[in-house]
Amino acid sequence: MLAEEGDAAADVSALLESMRARLSAIREQLLVLSGSGCSMILSVVQWMSPDDPTGPGFVVGPDLMRLLAELGAPVDADLYVGGE
Repeated sequence: MLAEEGDAAADVSALLESMRARLSAIREQLLVLSGSGCSMILSVVQWMSPDDPTGPGFVVGPDLMRLLAELGAPVDADLYVGGE
């Protein structure tokens, strides 16, 4: 499992971009695994509050979307309001 985590002030979009860079570095190996029947998923969990400096929500950029499509990996987003 690869993971990116941040504190309450973390920008989820920036964390996703960091994950994209890490996945891109091992793209060929991931394609082999995907072609061998391994399933992959991008799971995003975000706790939102009115005090969040970056605001609610996040962006999945086109490069990450392309890579996820190549891998056949869906995006699962769980968004929560309030404390952890």
